[in-house]
Amino acid sequence: MTVSPFVCDLGLDRLRPFQPVLYTEMDPADLHVLADAGKDADALFEVGHRLETGTGVARNLERAIAWYERAAGRGQACAAFNVGLILAEGPEPVRDDIRAARWICYAAERGFPDAAFAMGTFFQSGRGLAKNDHEAVHWYRVAAKQGQRTAKLNLGVLLVASETVKPKPLEAFDLFRELAKAGHPGGMTNLGVLYDRGWGTAENPGMAVKWLLEAAEHAQPEAMVQLARMHAEGRGVAQDPGATVDWLNRAAELGSEEASWLLGELLVAG
Repeated sequence: MTVSPFVCDLGLDRLRPFQPVLYTEMDPADLHVLADAGKDADALFEVGHRLETGTGVARNLERAIAWYERAAGRGQACAAFNVGLILAEGPEPVRDDIRAARWICYAAERGFPDAAFAMGTFFQSGRGLAKNDHEAVHWYRVAAKQGQRTAKLNLGVLLVASETVKPKPLEAFDLFRELAKAGHPGGMTNLGVLYDRGWGTAENPGMAVKWLLEAAEHAQPEAMVQLARMHAEGRGVAQDPGATVDWLNRAAELGSEEASWLLGELLVAG
């Protein structure tokens, strides 16, 4: 079983939709008169938001999508982002990755960092778009320049682990160090891996263990697996089979399939 040691987060579940700022207190009947005319994008956006959240009406994602798309079609970029999230992360009956990527791209091109991050994930995973690590790097850079932390994490991973992007370990090291010092467990883990391998910095197993331990304290299973490997090999720490098993057990309890597989391998090996 071959698994990348790096933490990469392609999830969109932590992204939050935009909230309308206009017409939020308008009477539903008056709002619909305005929205039905089809010219006021913010009114269309507000109707879509009420339908998505069930504010004053029964929640209905299908209808919310339709109103959001009407708003986005009239240039409301927040509506484009919101409908993209529903189409990407909503329940199965409404999911449509191709449409999601189209609307998320519309928002990303208008400067929304979370949308740029989402575009990076679509290109990196081949979700709704043809897989393209170069495009993923482009969009992660756009988001990272605006402070999007998960974009920095994924950008760093592609700069050292992509099969198609030119490696830039020094840049990846800087990204991971910035995240690690800000308390990001994934950044801590990835920084530890770079120290262990001597990528973008001098090889330093002791520093690798330091950052991996900090990540493990934040319940990062990938860090625990790396600590298990280091204890097994006596790299940066004393060789300790018991500690190897302990770290793998902790990682497995957090859902790490790699840790469970390695525990099985140790059991077979006796």
